[in-house]
Amino acid sequence: MIPRAVVFILASAALFGSEREDPLTYDKTILVGVGRKVVHVTIEKAPFWNAPSRLAVKNGHLMIDGQRPYGIDATGKSDPRSLPRFEIVRFSVRFADKEVKIPLRAYSMLFNPWLQPRAGLWDDSGSVLALASADGRSVVITLSGSDSAGAYNAIIVVWRDGSATLFVDDSTP
Repeated sequence: MIPRAVVFILASAALFGSEREDPLTYDKTILVGVGRKVVHVTIEKAPFWNAPSRLAVKNGHLMIDGQRPYGIDATGKSDPRSLPRFEIVRFSVRFADKEVKIPLRAYSMLFNPWLQPRAGLWDDSGSVLALASADGRSVVITLSGSDSAGAYNAIIVVWRDGSATLFVDDSTP
């Protein structure tokens, strides 16, 4: 006879499994329209570079590079658990023959991004999705991130001319 504790542990592992490991890079090629223009999106994250000059506390909240960070529980720099684990180090979009480097201001406050690809807007198992416009002149990227306490959902719109707009929702239900 198998002890109950062993059965429970086996059932838990079978039911819940282990989380998928989050990749360090999101790399997506999108074919657009009849002419099959190509739009390529790359997002890369790396461990957070913890330089004291990057950190400050303002009104009791952690600021990184002078900005309010998303994706962390920013309660103060004295608690190392408040610091991000990851930051975005590369974010680029290639429109057919033109490489666009996304302006740092469009993503520098987004920490701990999850880079699990989504298959489409209907897919809630992933966390990042890139959709190109029908004419191939812009791209909408949805991105989520969190340290488990401070979560966000972001939408970044990137145009072929290099401009970008960021929308962030960090509200909690």
